[in-house]
Amino acid sequence: MKKEILANGVTIIYEGDNQLEFTNIGVFVKVGSKNESIDENGIAHYIEHLLFRTRDNGNYITDYFNEIGAKFGGFTGKEYTSFYLKTLSEKAVICAEKLFEMIFNISTVSDNDFLIEKGIINQELSMYYNNPLENCKSTAIELSFGAHSLTREIMGTGENLEKFTRENIIDFHNRYYYPENIVVSITGKATDELIEKIKNTFGLLKRYNRYTSNNKIPLLSFSGGIKHIMSNSEQAHICFAFNMGVLTQREYFIIYIINKILGSANKRSHLFQTIREKLGLVYSISSQPIIYNEGSMLLIYAACSDTNLDPLLENTQKVLREFYLNGIDYNDLRFSKDQFASEMIFGLESSMDKMFYFGTNTILGKKIYSIEESRELLESITIDDVNNKITEIFNTEYSLSVFSNSKPEKYLHPM
Repeated sequence: MKKEILANGVTIIYEGDNQLEFTNIGVFVKVGSKNESIDENGIAHYIEHLLFRTRDNGNYITDYFNEIGAKFGGFTGKEYTSFYLKTLSEKAVICAEKLFEMIFNISTVSDNDFLIEKGIINQELSMYYNNPLENCKSTAIELSFGAHSLTREIMGTGENLEKFTRENIIDFHNRYYYPENIVVSITGKATDELIEKIKNTFGLLKRYNRYTSNNKIPLLSFSGGIKHIMSNSEQAHICFAFNMGVLTQREYFIIYIINKILGSANKRSHLFQTIREKLGLVYSISSQPIIYNEGSMLLIYAACSDTNLDPLLENTQKVLREFYLNGIDYNDLRFSKDQFASEMIFGLESSMDKMFYFGTNTILGKKIYSIEESRELLESITIDDVNNKITEIFNTEYSLSVFSNSKPEKYLHPM
């Protein structure tokens, strides 16, 4: 794996395998919904949509990708935006140039395409906001961290979307799509010609000195709370959120072990085995770590019939109390480490996954570990490391959101 920082600040990271006949290219931009003001919320996501409508000589640039059979896409997160493609290696050089043009020619988007994308995103918003589980999770996150920009939805709101103008879009694009905010990640067949083309093309970007001092995002401050919202859904939804603070990369590994034993669907999962397999209260119950540079949380969410809501809340809290008091044992630790090692190695067998791993860690300022380094770090984690972290997480306030047809009075109280 090689990493270079160009004179203008663009970072290029690549690992070639010339036995392959395809190439993966990802462009990562250090901007997401956390960088938006309240009035701008949703603009980063809107821009990502619009960039797939940039043109060259009147034609959509993405038409070329479709014509040659390349697989391409993009997404917006809370911390960064990504554009990526997979193509036959013989087409990689021209695809790299086209991808650059697509991302940096936003002025070529037509007024009609601006309107079309607003309509598409409005449909996306409607689907998302009519999903009670997602609303339940969002409410728990807002209870936890209040008005912080990381609690806002990536898609923003319909009201904001309607107000965005071409000038708003181009201004925001200029403010964040500058060289120091760009990482290009390449895996698969990475020829010298391709790497030179990427260096020469992305090296043309000019620094926008007036934009390089972006406002620093404050750390997340956890408040906690409990909220019930009446819902017309046939199912009740619950979501707990526990604060985990700012984590080191070593602590990521510890959190993975905790998550695997607490809420994954496996034979050693405390929540899954008790709430689903033993009591039959739900179809699924899961835990999910949400990790940002400014802080992190552990979510636990489930859905059930309204009649099962009180026993679900009661028994979930009971399992969490026991997990807090007893922690994990050596068999749990070994199981989690073996699961982690398998998933890590299987995942990095995919050159596309490896491209995302390189790009994501680089754009977020994280170290890139080799498989050997990861396994060594994993094996260094002790049962005391894990159980101390469990005590730290569950010995604090938490948030709980409940969406249901009836209010569960009995179990809406602190653990």
